[in-house]
Formats: sequence, structure tokens, C-alpha cells
Amino acid sequence: DRLVIALGSEDTRDMVPGAREHALGFRSVEDAIRIRERVRLLESSSQPTIRIVIVGGGYSGVELACNLSDRLGPRAQIQIVDRGRELMAASTAYNRSQATRALRLRNISFVPETSVVSVGPNSLRLSHAEKSGDRAPPASETALEQIDLVLWTAGNRINKVIREGLIASRQVERNERGQL
Repeated sequence: DRLVIALGSEDTRDMVPGAREHALGFRSVEDAIRIRERVRLLESSSQPTIRIVIVGGGYSGVELACNLSDRLGPRAQIQIVDRGRELMAASTAYNRSQATRALRLRNISFVPETSVVSVGPNSLRLSHAEKSGDRAPPASETALEQIDLVLWTAGNRINKVIREGLIASRQVERNERGQL
């Protein structure tokens, strides 16, 4: 007999000031309903451009960006922001190239090596990694203003039960990220 306890992971919006209040998550059916309603309101507005920023360049972020672009058409101006160097870093090279192609066809921009510092009602403060030689200089910060919708698909934190060691660590093997 075996017992599998699937605790899942936790949302990371509480780790960035303003993200819980101003960015919509993309983890549950309730989240999807909130996003659908917000997109419907933006779609029915008279504004010529709908600016959307998706935080997280994994599978969910790419799929969400492509679906929103398909639904909103040329009115959509969509950016994906990710801390990593490449889109869908955990996937195969083929899947990354297909995702890059899908974004290019829809004119969706990808902003790599960029962290979200804070989220406001219609803005984001971003920190961009600087690249020069062997040493890492301080990151530069910029702000994105007049954003209509911020969607959060980034970062999954290990469940509290696992993170705080409530499961005996000597009995369970973990990877470099602390996952079981």
C-alpha cells in the first residue's frame, strides 16, 4: 500500500508589495472567473489599447498571453516579464522555440531577467539585471505605467507544511529547491 499526499504549492504574490491587492492570480477556477470578468470589462471599454502585463514566463504565462491576444486582437499590448533568461526555462528546447514563435506571431513581448519590485493599481516597478563581464553590477529599476491588467503566473512557493519541516526531512528526499 502507498499513500500519496499532494499538498501542492503556494502563491507568491504576498512576497511582492502590492501584488496581492493589484495583480490577479492564475491558480484556481475562481481566479479564472475573475480574469474573465476583468477582460470582458476591458473588452467592452472604448479605450483603443489594452495594456496587459503577465508576470511569469512559464507554460501558464505563455498560454494566458496567447489566449488573451487571440481574444482581444490588435487592441492588446501584452508583455511577459520573467526573472529567468529564457521563456519556459524548465521545458524542452523545442517547446521554448514554439512558444517564442507563438509570441512573435502575436506581437507579445518577452522581458527576461526582470523582477517585479512592487505592483500599484495601474503600474509595476521592475528591476532589470545588468550584464557586464564577470561581475554583476547593481540592477536598474524602471516603472511601467497605465497598465490595465496585471496577471500573476510566476513563482510557486513550496507548501508551508514542507517549507517549515512539518514533514520529517530525514524520511523524505528533497531537490535543490527544497521540493519533495
